[in-house]
Amino acid sequence: MVLPFTQLTHKNQPCVWNSNAVEALESLKHAFMPTLILIHADQAKPFLLEVSASNFTLESSLSQPQVNKQLHPFAFHSEKFEVEKVN
Repeated sequence: MVLPFTQLTHKNQPCVWNSNAVEALESLKHAFMPTLILIHADQAKPFLLEVSASNFTLESSLSQPQVNKQLHPFAFHSEKFEVEKVN
């Protein structure tokens, strides 16, 4: 979903805002807008660390349960591996 944005940040490449970038931005807005995105950490509640990795990326989030028993994140990390780190 964010690949068009990461492609815009490559070194020594022109930043060209195109229809793929617009489509990615609209997809992200629709994915994040209707829900609570981030909360403040509460030291009195348990923490849940979730990590997902592939040969190309690493994603993680730190969440806590809320009154409604749903997990809500308060920290995210996402990284696309450089060529040297790819298996």
